[in-house]
Amino acid sequence: MAAIVMETITGSNGVIIPPKGYLPGVRKICDEFGIVMICDEVMAGWCRTGKMFAFENFDIKPDIVTFAKGVTCGYVQLGGVAVSSKIAAYFDDHLLSCGLTYSGHPLACAAGVACVNYYKEANILDNVNKVGKVLGEILEELKEKHPCIGDVRYIGLFSSIELVKDRETKEPLVPYGKDPEGTMGKIIGMLKAKKFMTYSHENMIFVISAVSYSSYRTGCSDTCSRSIYLQKSDGYDRYTGSVCVQTPGGFCM
Repeated sequence: MAAIVMETITGSNGVIIPPKGYLPGVRKICDEFGIVMICDEVMAGWCRTGKMFAFENFDIKPDIVTFAKGVTCGYVQLGGVAVSSKIAAYFDDHLLSCGLTYSGHPLACAAGVACVNYYKEANILDNVNKVGKVLGEILEELKEKHPCIGDVRYIGLFSSIELVKDRETKEPLVPYGKDPEGTMGKIIGMLKAKKFMTYSHENMIFVISAVSYSSYRTGCSDTCSRSIYLQKSDGYDRYTGSVCVQTPGGFCM
């Protein structure tokens, strides 16, 4: 076996966070048998989980990290690969013969540098950890209140809500790979009507908030005690994806 490729935190299949000891166990196996450990951080990288890269939450160091999305905040398409010093050293004396049409595109790379510098200058990691704590508390409250929520999973500002018909059996709200009545689409449509932009996969709703400050205000009153606030240098403002359980229907997203 040459390599093991895995998302550090499984993204679109439900923000599945590996249990304690799992990733160190994979790292140990790779070390024992000379296997390259590759962590896919396309979704979880660049501050999303409260660390610059998600693997930092688990006290491991992969041999290769793939990334995209957050490196430019989506303004320009850019993907990349980071390798360990050991792997990099091999190519000091060996040719790496590969390339793509837009490899090293100056516009995309400039956007990447600008975004990463901003993440550092604006202390985005502090913001993600601060707001992520509030988001986690709200998700747990929603789970406690609504029997249709079978589970909530979150780390930093990377989270999902799993909808079920029965919390005891964990029977999903819609069958795997099927949604004949368009149930999830209707739910997402109602959320979007309330200005909460998100998406679903199978029976899960994703709550993947912006990692930086936004000046957009929800329709909630300023006294709403359940809203998420993001801090800026001169005060507070309401965030686009704030959640409130005081409004009719239980959501204000």
